[in-house]
This record gives sequence, C-alpha cells and structure tokens, in this order.
Amino acid sequence: MAALAAEAADELRAAVTELRPAALDEDGLVATLRTHVHVLDRAHTAHVTFTCDGVRALPAAQEEALLRVAQEALHNTLRHSDADRVEVTLARAGSGGAVLKVTDSGKGFDPKSVRRAGRHLGLVSMRDRASGAGGRLTVHSEPGKGTTIEMEVPGG
Repeated sequence: MAALAAEAADELRAAVTELRPAALDEDGLVATLRTHVHVLDRAHTAHVTFTCDGVRALPAAQEEALLRVAQEALHNTLRHSDADRVEVTLARAGSGGAVLKVTDSGKGFDPKSVRRAGRHLGLVSMRDRASGAGGRLTVHSEPGKGTTIEMEVPGG
C-alpha cells in the first residue's frame, strides 16, 4: 500500500511539474521565485534566502525552465542535503540572459559517482530543462562541502 501511494505521489508530482504555473505568467519569474523561496523558508528548518540582481524578462520557455530547475534543486537540497542554509540567487548574465544558483551548506556528494550509479533523476531532469531552454547546467559538489546547482540561459 505504501509503495502504491508513493508511486501515485510521484506521478502526481510529475504531472504538476509539466503544468506552467499561473504565477509565472501573472507575476513573472522574480516574484514567483521570491514567493516560492519565502514559503520554503517558513516550512523548513533550513534558512532559505533569495536575492536577485538586474534580471530582465526572458522568453517564457527560459523563465519556466529556470523556475523548474530552481524548484527541483530546492526540493533535492531540502530533502537530501541536511543543510542549515540554502541560498538562491538570480543574476543577469553578461549576454543579457540569466544565471540561477542554488547553493547549500549541506553534506554534498560526488557528482561523478552519481552519474556512474545512474541515480538522481532530478539532476537528469534539470540538465534536460536547461538544454531545452538553450542553456547549460553545472553541478559543483563535494562530500562534506555542500552543493551548488548553476543554470545559465542566454539572452532572448
């Protein structure tokens, strides 16, 4: 019964993830991300912060990809890292695009061993989203030293 419930929850999460959030259309990326981070900060013991520097409106597909990558990175961090601090930053890139960083103070991991083991569907999903939006995703992590997920998209 528990396995069936977990599977149903995973399917529901996947379906919801595919929907474009109304808040993104109404409020834009910065406000939507700020609200999401604020809610997570209140709901978790880790201190979650958001800063934004000079980001302008981007094409809808890029904004959605940035939001979804931020959500997945935050979900993974808050679920697996044991971090007490999580920082989300969104900054304007030199090309007029944007750079998203989600950095945590958690236990970190070895990205190479994760790739070899074929685990972490979330990382695969984030890479696919970044690529689909014309951007790139990098993962910086080391056991005992936290993790930074970085996504950059070019200007539209």
